[in-house]
Amino acid sequence: MVEDNKAIGVELSDGQKMYADIVISACDGTDVVKNMLDGQYSSPVLDKLYDELRETDGQMFPGYVSVFLGVNKDYTHHPHCRTHLLDQQDLVHCPGMTHPGINVQVRNVHYPHIAPEGKSVLYITYFSTYEPWAELNNFQETTATKRHHTRVKRSVQYRLAKKTLGEFIINKLSTHFEGLKEHIEYIDIATPLTQVRYTRNSKGTVLAWQPFLESGESLEDEINANGTTGLPGLSNFYMAGHWVTTGGLIRAAATGRHVLHFVCRDDDKPFQAWIGENPLHQPQSYSEQKQHVA
Repeated sequence: MVEDNKAIGVELSDGQKMYADIVISACDGTDVVKNMLDGQYSSPVLDKLYDELRETDGQMFPGYVSVFLGVNKDYTHHPHCRTHLLDQQDLVHCPGMTHPGINVQVRNVHYPHIAPEGKSVLYITYFSTYEPWAELNNFQETTATKRHHTRVKRSVQYRLAKKTLGEFIINKLSTHFEGLKEHIEYIDIATPLTQVRYTRNSKGTVLAWQPFLESGESLEDEINANGTTGLPGLSNFYMAGHWVTTGGLIRAAATGRHVLHFVCRDDDKPFQAWIGENPLHQPQSYSEQKQHVA
C-alpha cells in the first residue's frame, strides 16, 4: 500500500490491511516491482531486468528438481554426498536437466532428526529449467493467492513425468544402495513449479540473477544508481534477498544488514552494531566494530 509515494503497509490476499512505518520486501522481485507496485516505481534498468532478461535463457539461475526417498534401511555408512553422472539415454527421464548429473545425499547424516533410527532419507537433486515442466503442465501457473499447502491440479502428463523420474532415480541408485527398491516407504518429488507455488520465485529460480552476464551487470548498474535496497521514487520501502544482489546465500543474507544501514541513514541515525547476543552490551558503531575485529 502506497500513499504520497510512501509505503504505508501491505494488503493481504484476504483483504486484511497491515500498516507499518517501514516496509521491507524479501519477496520475488517480479511480483514486487511489476505486480504489487504495478510497475510504478521502476527504472529503465529494472524494466530491462524484469521484462526482457527474465525471459532470456540463461540470465537467471535455474530451479531445482528434488526427489526425497524415505527408506526403511540404514544408509548412514554410505558416503553422505556424491554425484552420479548421466549419459544421453538417461536425460530423457529428467525433464529440464541443465547438467548431466544428479547429486545424492544421505540427508539424515546431516539432519538426524528427519529419520527414525535404522531408516534413511535420500535427497536427490539436479538443476532444472522451468519451461519443460510448465509445458508438461500446459503452462497453468499457480496464482499468487494460492497458499503453498493448497492442493493444486496438475496435468496427467506432469504427474506421469514425475512418476517416470521417480522410477528412473530408484533404478539408477539401486546398484549403489542395497535393498533400496524393496524398502522405500515414501517418495516426494518437487519441481520448479513446486518452488513457484511455495516461494513465488520467478520460474522457480534458486538464486535469481546470474553474475558476470548481462543480468548481473545490469543489476550492478542499478545498485550503483539507487543503492542495493531501494526503488526510485518510493520512500519507506526497502528490498532484501537475492533479487537485489548476485552471488548466492551469503550476499543475499547480507542485504538484510544493508537494509538497516539505509533505514538508519534515512532516519538520520548512526548505524550501530554489537558483538555477542547480550542486549545489555554497549553498542558499537560499525567502524568501531571493524577496528575491534581487526
